[in-house]
Amino acid sequence: MNNNADVIVIGAGHNGLVSALLLARHGLDVLVVEEKNVIGGACRTEKPFQTAPNLGTSTGAYL
Repeated sequence: MNNNADVIVIGAGHNGLVSALLLARHGLDVLVVEEKNVIGGACRTEKPFQTAPNLGTSTGAYL
């Protein structure tokens, strides 16, 4: 684990990942910590997209 991070972001959902990206673009060393073994938070779905054309049963995090 990096103990020298400038910023620690708690949560790898949409807001956490966007925050980490913007901070890193400004030259800060960012550590993102996520409780689960997947990213996406509220943006993540495991349900098939039944109504989306040409997606069939696509699943996963779409950020």
